[in-house]
Amino acid sequence: MTFYNVYDTLKETKFSRCIMEMTVAEKVRLVAQRKGIKLYVLAERTGQSRQNLSNKLGNDDFTERQMRELAGALDCDLQINFIDRETGETI
Repeated sequence: MTFYNVYDTLKETKFSRCIMEMTVAEKVRLVAQRKGIKLYVLAERTGQSRQNLSNKLGNDDFTERQMRELAGALDCDLQINFIDRETGETI
């Protein structure tokens, strides 16, 4: 089994569940770290003080608008969906 097969297997099982269980703040920190973006730079990009961003990350307290701003500042897309269990419709 190659590294990629192992990675794909983990991604489809434990890894994806782990990512799904992360808080928004943990995901923001993870993406920022992977992209080499310091939190003070992220704060500047989103028009807030470093202290304000730090407080929000500490409390994991974000509105949908703030999450979209953070995603944009991290050069990412944000998807928030409700899926109707009866119809399968994505809302």
